[in-house]
Amino acid sequence: MLVAWELSNPQLSEVTVSGGIWTGIQVSSCWPSFFAQILLEFNFWAPGKQPAPVVSGKWEGAVKSQEGDQKELILDELGGWTQCLGLGLSTQQSYREPSLLLMACLSLSQLQKFQEDGFLVLEGFFSADECVAMQQRIGEIVAKMDVPVHCRTEFSTQEEEQLRAQGSTDYFLSSGDKIRFFFEKGVFDKKGNFLVPPEKSINKIGHALHAHDPVFKRVTHSPKVQALARSLGLQMPMVVQSMYIFKQPRFGGEVSPHQDASFLYTEPLGRVLGLWIAVEDATLENGCLWFIPGSHTSGVSRRMVRAPAGSAPGTCFLGSEPARDNSLFVPTPVQRGALVLIHGEVVHRSEQNLSNRSRQAYTFHLMEASGTIWSPENWLQPTAELPFPPLYT
Repeated sequence: MLVAWELSNPQLSEVTVSGGIWTGIQVSSCWPSFFAQILLEFNFWAPGKQPAPVVSGKWEGAVKSQEGDQKELILDELGGWTQCLGLGLSTQQSYREPSLLLMACLSLSQLQKFQEDGFLVLEGFFSADECVAMQQRIGEIVAKMDVPVHCRTEFSTQEEEQLRAQGSTDYFLSSGDKIRFFFEKGVFDKKGNFLVPPEKSINKIGHALHAHDPVFKRVTHSPKVQALARSLGLQMPMVVQSMYIFKQPRFGGEVSPHQDASFLYTEPLGRVLGLWIAVEDATLENGCLWFIPGSHTSGVSRRMVRAPAGSAPGTCFLGSEPARDNSLFVPTPVQRGALVLIHGEVVHRSEQNLSNRSRQAYTFHLMEASGTIWSPENWLQPTAELPFPPLYT
């Protein structure tokens, strides 16, 4: 785990560490075409080795600053505990932030655990201030919510209800490039009027917060998220969707066992990754995530696909969700600011929130686009207005 480094030149535009057990630093300059003198000081610490640095040194050299010109400094073989780090840093303040440095890169043991279990918890990935900023922004969005009665869609993960409520409405099927509101069951009367305060009725907001809202765009494309994706070896990750999930107190809906790849299917499989951010504490009482460790290795049991144009409902399921042994599920309570990595094929669920506390989360999905076909049968499709944006900026 990278704990600290120091750069003597704050004008340095990009620093990345790359390689497997070999660690390097690539330096790129952002100035017009000329040679720039750069002094780079570095200190790396391995877990359990503090305060003595494992590698320490200084490098001074000239870097030509035309686009694409890079100078790489190979530091040393660090025994495999460091994998890959990529940070877009432009000020002294940003690279001194502890959470950025501590959480941006997965260790070898973390990578192995993710590969074995299909999910991984990274506590403290986001700060309390970042979580508050997301909550405040979503409050502003909800305050301006204006959903016509005929578009008020109740969200469900039960198959028949999904096909009836979401699969039959264009409001859901055309939401991939928009910010739209979806509601809990039982919050409307027969005429579509709210039976509870509107702000307490929302199940989720989706599916393009990452593209259209500046706060969620910054979170999605933050340097530490990009660094995390690089440490997983993603070459061309694209952001395919995003959601803000409310899990309302006392009636926030159950999410039945499922695999994300059932809805976000690729060929080959294994190219979809969910990043689930706990904006509030997720506990056993308010509906934390539950996983079946290792269940990402058995393929996809069912798929939700678009029906032919003009058909009703607009989606259907191929295959079926098998009965799951509840004893296989492992609860995963996390604190506010945690990030949970979710393999596209790992089976997971969450229970109804019967507590008096909400369990808000922001989640988005990445697809590794290199060598991958996004199924044209998926309900979610890129549009001319919003092609899937690349994660790396």
